[in-house]
Amino acid sequence: METMDHQRVMALVDAALDLDVSARQAFLGRECAGRPALRAEIESLLAEEDEALHADFLDVPAALEIGAWLDSGHRSGPGRGATGRSLTASDRVGSYRVLEELGRGGMGTVYLAEQHEPIQRRIALKVIHGFGTRWGSRRFAAECRALARLKHPNIAAVYDAGVADEGRAFVAMEWVEGSHITDWCDRRKLSIRDRIELVLGVCAGVGHAHQKGLVHRDLKPSNVLVSDVDGEAVAKVIDFGIARSLDDSEVSTAGALEGPSAEPPPDGARFSVPGSSAPGSSAPGASALEHDLELSRSLLAGSPIYMSPEAAAPVDRSDVDTRSDVYSLGILLYVLLVGKPPFEVPEMGVGALLRRIQTTDPLDASRRWSGLDTEQQVRLAALRGVSPGRVEKSLRGDLDAILGKALARQRDERYSAVSELAADLRRHLSDQPVEAREPSWGYQLLRFARRNLGTVTAVAAVVGVLIVGVAATTLEARRANLEAERARQALTEAEQVSDFMIGLFETVDPDRSADDPESVDELLARAESTIDEELADQPLAKARFLQTIGSVAFNRADLERAAGLYEKSLDLRRQHLAPGHAHVVRSLGSLGVIYRRQGREAEAEAALVEAIELYESSGQPEIAPYAATLSWLANLHYQQKRYEDAAAGHRQALELRRQEVPESPGAIGESLNNLSLALRDQGRVAEAKPLLLEAESYFVRAFGPEHPLVASCWFNRAGIEEKLGNWHEAEGLLTRAAEHFRRMHEPHHYRTVTADREIGALWSRWHRFDEAAEHLTSLLQTQRSVPEGDRLEIAQTQSLLGRVLRHRGDLDAAEGLLRAALGTYTEVLGSDHYLTQGARLELAVLTARRGEGTQAAAELSVLLAEREATHGREHAGVAQIASALGRVLYGEAQIDAADEAFSRALGIHGAAGNESSVEAAKDQLWLGRVRLEQGRVDDASSLLERSRDLLRQLLPPEHPDRLAAEADAERARDLSSPPDADSATATLGAIAGASRAVARGGRNATLG
Repeated sequence: METMDHQRVMALVDAALDLDVSARQAFLGRECAGRPALRAEIESLLAEEDEALHADFLDVPAALEIGAWLDSGHRSGPGRGATGRSLTASDRVGSYRVLEELGRGGMGTVYLAEQHEPIQRRIALKVIHGFGTRWGSRRFAAECRALARLKHPNIAAVYDAGVADEGRAFVAMEWVEGSHITDWCDRRKLSIRDRIELVLGVCAGVGHAHQKGLVHRDLKPSNVLVSDVDGEAVAKVIDFGIARSLDDSEVSTAGALEGPSAEPPPDGARFSVPGSSAPGSSAPGASALEHDLELSRSLLAGSPIYMSPEAAAPVDRSDVDTRSDVYSLGILLYVLLVGKPPFEVPEMGVGALLRRIQTTDPLDASRRWSGLDTEQQVRLAALRGVSPGRVEKSLRGDLDAILGKALARQRDERYSAVSELAADLRRHLSDQPVEAREPSWGYQLLRFARRNLGTVTAVAAVVGVLIVGVAATTLEARRANLEAERARQALTEAEQVSDFMIGLFETVDPDRSADDPESVDELLARAESTIDEELADQPLAKARFLQTIGSVAFNRADLERAAGLYEKSLDLRRQHLAPGHAHVVRSLGSLGVIYRRQGREAEAEAALVEAIELYESSGQPEIAPYAATLSWLANLHYQQKRYEDAAAGHRQALELRRQEVPESPGAIGESLNNLSLALRDQGRVAEAKPLLLEAESYFVRAFGPEHPLVASCWFNRAGIEEKLGNWHEAEGLLTRAAEHFRRMHEPHHYRTVTADREIGALWSRWHRFDEAAEHLTSLLQTQRSVPEGDRLEIAQTQSLLGRVLRHRGDLDAAEGLLRAALGTYTEVLGSDHYLTQGARLELAVLTARRGEGTQAAAELSVLLAEREATHGREHAGVAQIASALGRVLYGEAQIDAADEAFSRALGIHGAAGNESSVEAAKDQLWLGRVRLEQGRVDDASSLLERSRDLLRQLLPPEHPDRLAAEADAERARDLSSPPDADSATATLGAIAGASRAVARGGRNATLG
C-alpha cells in the first residue's frame, strides 16, 4: 500500500499551482514518477483548488461552502453514512424528516428538515461524512462537544446530536432563514455606520466561541447570515464544521460515539481537528493511504480570500489561534466597507494568492477605494447611500487604522482578541480616539470637535482659524527664506489641515432634516465663497478641496456646479504641477466625464483626448486610469453613434486590462460589455454576443450573480437577441433585468427607469402600441413623482411615449409630450445634440401625419443638413433622418426626391456594415416601392424580395412590417410577369395607394 507524507503532498500542490496546464503535467510526471496514487491525489486537490478559485468568494450560499476545500463528495465510501446513499425528501434521520438538501461538502451534507417533537420547527440537519471509522467517530464527538458549548444570540444554536439508524451521525442546528451579510447590507443600502454595527454582533458571537475554546477558521460572508428579528437585523455565525478547538487534546480524548464499523485509529496516530500533522501506520480496515489523503485535504480548510497569513502557510496550517479569526473578521469588515477584498484572486492560482497573503500587507481601505475606477466607486457608493468621496473620507483615518491592526501579517501586531477589535469599532462610532492610532494633537482635536459638533457655522469658524494659522506659519517660513524642504513640509502641513476641514465638513449628514441649521447646498456655497481667501497661499490644497466639493456636486447631479469646480481645480493644478502630473491627467479625465454627462461633447472629447495623450507621452502610464480614460472616450464615441471609433477604443482598453490588470475582472467585464455594444450597433451581432456572455461571467466573478452589472448584461443582450430576430427572448431578458433592478433600486433609479423604458420601446417597435402606451404612462408618472427628478431621463420617456401616441393617432397628446422633451433637450443639451435633433425629427413626422407634408419635408431637410454639419455625412443619424424624409417625400408624390433620400440612407447602412439590419430592410422596402412608381420593375422586385427575406429573419411572424413586406414582394412578383396590362396597372396602383397612406401616417400605418 502506497503511503505519503501530507506535507510533501501540499508542497507539491503549492508548487503546481504556480504552473500553467502544460507545465503542470511535466512537473507531475517528474515528481510522481512511479507513484500513480500520489499523482491522482495531487491532481484531485488541484482540481478542487481551481474550482474554488473561480467561485465567487463573496456570494456563494453558505450551505454550498460547508466543508469548502475538502473532499467534494466524488469518492465512494462511508462519507454519506453507512449506506453510501444521499437522503431524499421524506427520509428520516432519527426523529427528523428531511425536506430538501441544502448543500454538501467533505465534512457532511446539510439538509433542511422538520422536527415534530417535543416542538415543531424547521432545522438544519448536518449528516456527518466519514463516520464509519473510529477517526470519524472521534472527530464527530469533538465537534459535538465544541458546538454544545456555544450558546449565544449571534451564533446559530445546536439543538441535538447523535447517531441514527444505519449509522448516520447527525447534528441538528438552528435553521437561519436569512441573507449573507454582504447581500443584506447591499440590498438595504446600509450606511458605513450601520455595517459596522452589524459586524459588532458578529464580533460578539465569535468572541463567545473563543471564550468557549473554539476558533471558527472559516469566517466569511456566506457563514454570517442576517435575518430580521422583531424589526432588528441580527447577524448569526454559522458553520463551525472546520472549527479548531484551542485544546489540542479535544479529539484524542473524546470518547467515540457508538456506531457501526468503529475500528481503532491508526497505531500511534494523534488526531486533532483538521490541520493536525501526525504520522501513522495502517490499521485494520483503514489504510494509512486513506488516512493521509484525508489529512492532505484537511489542510485546505477555509476560504483563501479570508485566510490569515498563518492559516495560509503551506507547511503547517494548523498553527492558528483566536487572532486568525480576528484577521478573517478584518477581511469581512473590509469587504463590507469597501465592496472589495484587499487582495484580488490572481489568474495564476490559489498558491499565488496564499503567498501574497503571507508576504504582502493589505492596502489601506481608503487607498483601495481610491484605486477603483469612477464607475465602480459610484456603483458601490450608491449601495452605501452616500457619494464616492464620502466613502473614501469615512475610511480614511480611524477605519484605515482599525483594519490595518486587524489585518497585520504578524499576529503579535494584531488585536489580541475579538473584543479589542469590537471596542475600537465602538470608540470610532462614538467619536472617541481609537487604540489603533497613535495619539496626536490634531487627531485628539478632530475627535473632540466631532463629539461636540454644534452648528456648522461654529465648525467653519474653528476650521477657518486653523487654516489661517497654518497659512501664517507657511508665510512666516517663506519670509525667513527656509530651504525648499521646509517649504514642502509646510505645504504638507497645510494640506493635512485641509483634510481636517474636509473631515469635519463630511460629518454633516446630507440627508438630515430640513430644520437643521444648514443644508449641504448651503455648505457647498459657503465653502466656495470662503476658500479663495482662506487657501489663497495653498493652491494645491485649494485645488484638492475644489475637486472634493465638485465630487459632492457631481453625485448630487448638479453637473453645472461640478464642472465649474473641476475646471478651477484643473487650472490650479496646471499652474503649479508639471503638465503630465497624475493629478492633472486625472482631473482632465474626470472633467471629460462631466462634460459628456452635460452633453458638451466637443469639450468632453478635447479633455479626454488630451488626458490620453498625456498618459501616452509619459512612456509608462498608470494602466488602470489610462484604460479607464480610453473607455470613457470610447463611451463618448458610442453616444455620438461613432461605433467604429467606440469599438477601437474599447478594444484597446480591453487588451490593456487583460494584459496589465488581470486581477480586476470587473474592469475587464466592463470593456467586454462596451465593446459588445459597439459591435452590435455596427451590425456585427455574431461577434457581439459571445463578448457579452463573457462580460457577464467576469461580472459574476467580480461582484456575484446578484450584482446590477450582471442584470445590465441581460439588458444589453436583449438588444442583440432582437437584432438576431429573437424578439420573445429579448422581451424575457428585458423583463428579467427590470425585475432585478426593481429589487435592487428605487423605482425612479436610472437603471430601473432605463430597463422599463426599453420594454416600452421594444413593444413600440413590435407595434404593440396599446401595451407600450400604458407601460410608459405609468413609468412617466413614477419619474414625475420624485422631486428634483432627472430631467433628461424624464424627457427621454416623454419623447418615446409621444412617438407611441403618434402611432396610435393621439396627435395632440403626442405633440405636447414631444415639445416638452424638446424644450428640456434644448435647454440642457443644446440644439446640436442628437437627442434634441431626434425630438425635432419626431415632431416633423407628426407634422406630416397631420397632412402638412410640405412643411414636414422642409423641416427634415434643414435637420438633415444640420446633422451632416455636426456629425458628418456618413453618420448613422443622417441615415435615420434621410429615411424619414424619404417617406414624407413619397407621401407627397415627390418620387425622384424620395429615391435620392432612401438611396442615401441605404448607402450609409452599407458603409457601416449594417445592411442586414431591420432599418436597412425597411429602407429597401420603401426604395422598392419608389422604383415601382418609376417603372423600374426589376429593380423594385429585387429590393422588395431582399427586404422581405431580411424581415422574415429579423421580425416576429405577426409583425405588421413583416406582413407588409411579404405582401408588397408578392405583388411585385405578380407585376414582373402579369397576365395582362390591366392587371399590372391595378397591382401598381394598389401598391402605390397603400404605400402613400402609410407614408402620410394613416391610422394603421406601419414602417414608421
